Amino acid sequence: MRHYLRKDRGSAVIETLIVLPILLFVTFFGLETWVLMQRHVLMGRVLNQYLTLAQIEGTVSDEIRQDVLAAMERLGFDPAKVDFGHSTPPHVYKRRGEPVHMEIGYPKGPVLTIVRVLGLSPPDSDELMWEGGTVASELP
Repeated sequence: MRHYLRKDRGSAVIETLIVLPILLFVTFFGLETWVLMQRHVLMGRVLNQYLTLAQIEGTVSDEIRQDVLAAMERLGFDPAKVDFGHSTPPHVYKRRGEPVHMEIGYPKGPVLTIVRVLGLSPPDSDELMWEGGTVASELP
């Protein structure tokens, strides 16, 4: 005589439909979140590198902006999508002690799409994630 834990054959299908989305979410949500955080960290590194140059020059010049775009492209970002937001304009020079502000924005892209498995809506892929900083100008 055989003893089965479940006697209904349809329950296996229902269990699969419940368990599979949960396993997919647990597996891929962490990966997609890690990718998003790594993009943000890379943007922060680029910002910190060129924010020091902006501090020395007293502005976020066109040369700095081109260098930022080149650095972002080397890291795998699309330079056409990079936005400088409310950065100090290129031809506005700040004197010693005045703040020089630099921002870098980039679209999040199609991340966190796994949340659709649970019926939630993921963040807008065109929404920008921002990294910014302010330093005191060193221009005499």
